[in-house]
Amino acid sequence: MSAAAGAWDEIDAALYAHPEFEDTVFLASRWMRRERAFITGARSLQGEAEAPTQAVVAAIEAVGKLPSADAIVEHVRLEGDVEEGGGLCARIHFLLRSDEEAGLDELAAALQTALPDAAWSSDPVVCGLRPNDEVTAAVKGAMDVLGRHFVDHPGRLPFGTDFGNVSQRVPSALIGIGRPGGWAFHTDEGAEQFAHDGEECALSIAQVLSLASVRLLQPREAPAPPT
Repeated sequence: MSAAAGAWDEIDAALYAHPEFEDTVFLASRWMRRERAFITGARSLQGEAEAPTQAVVAAIEAVGKLPSADAIVEHVRLEGDVEEGGGLCARIHFLLRSDEEAGLDELAAALQTALPDAAWSSDPVVCGLRPNDEVTAAVKGAMDVLGRHFVDHPGRLPFGTDFGNVSQRVPSALIGIGRPGGWAFHTDEGAEQFAHDGEECALSIAQVLSLASVRLLQPREAPAPPT
């Protein structure tokens, strides 16, 4: 929202560091968007088809025909009256990922075909990362000073991040602070890892951000006049 509102447009550079599997600046990430379907119908206690219930089944089947890394059913809510003929509705949220923005529309079209009677809405797009050579070089220089092993060619992040939207508006770097063996994010094991190594990681993040910022704040040489 802040990127779309132009809040970052006068910023010289943006740095965002996060615990990761390796020391790097990520150069690419997937694009992402949520699609939301709403289906209404009536409750049947006589064994007749219920459109919302059928839509839930159809949604799961439709996603199953797409690459698992590209589409998931993220949320399902089925609710309604318990009496015959009472109102019934289903809300189904899908999370879509693609290497290119246009791919999101293709994925959404496949789902809309499977649920033709649904009312559809789309969340704002979460953009892929746009790399910047100058900011990346500043981060690499900071890591070199700290004796960290900088990975020049990391893999594409398999998910979208709202920092991608920032990187589309201002020179940016999404920085990974590595740990041997990586991190078991969002698990009990990960909680133990951060309890043991979290303070060291936080200090590393502060050091990298500080040194990279110093490099980015150095006066730049004016371009040579034309001859």
